[in-house]
Amino acid sequence: MENAYNNTISPHSEDAPIEWRWCIVGNIVESHSFGQDGESRIGTKQFRPGAKVYCSIWNWGDGGEHYPVIGFPRHGKRLITIVMPSKYITNFRIQKVFNPAVLKEMERDERNWFSNSDEDRDQILRYLKSCEDYGLTVIKNEIWDTYAEAAGRFPER
Repeated sequence: MENAYNNTISPHSEDAPIEWRWCIVGNIVESHSFGQDGESRIGTKQFRPGAKVYCSIWNWGDGGEHYPVIGFPRHGKRLITIVMPSKYITNFRIQKVFNPAVLKEMERDERNWFSNSDEDRDQILRYLKSCEDYGLTVIKNEIWDTYAEAAGRFPER
């Protein structure tokens, strides 16, 4: 199985479900302009403003303009998985995901989600660094700080 950078991700056994995963997490923007008149909209049709979404990087050649995301919808209590424009997501960061429902949704989804390996952590951090260089809002949390402190710099691709 390969991820967006064409690096191998080890498949997980049905017998031993993964306890946690590394993931890119973001929040839905508070508001955005919509339509020809630039009407202001709160959140998105699917998610309320500030909603936490779990993002996968899926390399389909759109330059990172769209992300597959998992999150709890504006109307409803069950997780949904959709592809949405990255301009509606802010505060990208790396987190460990422990929520069993989210982990189950990641396993069920046909896209490749990151594992709990150090290699995947490093890959996410490199990706977030490139997002920051591109101008997206990236939050540097304790994982970012620990990694930068330990490594002294980001590894080369």
